[in-house]
Amino acid sequence: MSNSVHQAELLRLNLMQGYSLPILRYCVAAIKFTDTQLKALNACWNMAFRNIFGFHRRESVKTFICGLGSFDFKHIYALRCFKFWKSVYISSNDVLRTVFSCFENSQDFNQLCYLYGVSVMCMNFNKLTCVVYEYFRTRTM
Repeated sequence: MSNSVHQAELLRLNLMQGYSLPILRYCVAAIKFTDTQLKALNACWNMAFRNIFGFHRRESVKTFICGLGSFDFKHIYALRCFKFWKSVYISSNDVLRTVFSCFENSQDFNQLCYLYGVSVMCMNFNKLTCVVYEYFRTRTM
C-alpha cells in the first residue's frame, strides 16, 4: 500500500483485493471465530477501505463497500464458509461427506443457514454469492 500512494484509488483497491484478500480468506472457513475476533477483522478490513479512499476513522464505509459490489469481512467469512461446506457436500470422498453430515446438524451451521435463509445443499456457488451479497446490501442500505 505504501508503494501505491500516488496511484488511483480503484487501482489501490484492486491491489489490496488481489494481494491481501486471498491471504485473509485462506482457510478462513475452517476457523470458528468468536464475535470479538470477527468484529476486529471486520474493523481492519473497513480501515483498509478508509485508508484507500480517504474516509475519516469514524466514518462508516459499509454502504461504500456495498456500492462497490464488495463485501465487508463478516460477509466474506460467511460466504467462504458456505462455499467450503458446499464443496465438502458435493465431494465424492466418503470421509468428507461423513464429516459434512456430522457438521450439518451443528448449531453454528444451522444458525448461519437460518440467518442468510439458504440451504447449502440446494444452491450453486453463484447463487450463494448472490444471496450473501443481497443480505449484505439489504442490511447496509
